[in-house]
Amino acid sequence: MKPVLLAALLSLPTLAAAADQAGPLPMPQVWQVVLVDGKEPGWTATLNLSEPGQLFGQAPCNRYSAPLTQEGRSFRLGNLAATRMACPQLQAEDRFLGLLRLIEAADHRAGLLLLTGGGHEIRLVPLTE
Repeated sequence: MKPVLLAALLSLPTLAAAADQAGPLPMPQVWQVVLVDGKEPGWTATLNLSEPGQLFGQAPCNRYSAPLTQEGRSFRLGNLAATRMACPQLQAEDRFLGLLRLIEAADHRAGLLLLTGGGHEIRLVPLTE
């Protein structure tokens, strides 16, 4: 099991205890996807929230960016743009970017970022270099 995934799974029990301590998303911070709809995605992607009003990161193949409107738990992306270099994981990238477009809410608790919308959940942990 990957160390990042193990750390994310070990932090799950603390989510319920920290629920009443939820706060605004920390800025700046770079996050790494560890679970999509409860499963390891089989690809790597990051999400960077260091620029107010902007989201950017690395999808499975290409870099992406989008304007971000964030108020309370609300988390809405504007038009998403991505570079289009060919790679073996383009299908995974299309799925990831499609899921990002559906996100409506964000919750940050105990070192975990949960993005939800359209019946899907993306679970992220802080990226460690």
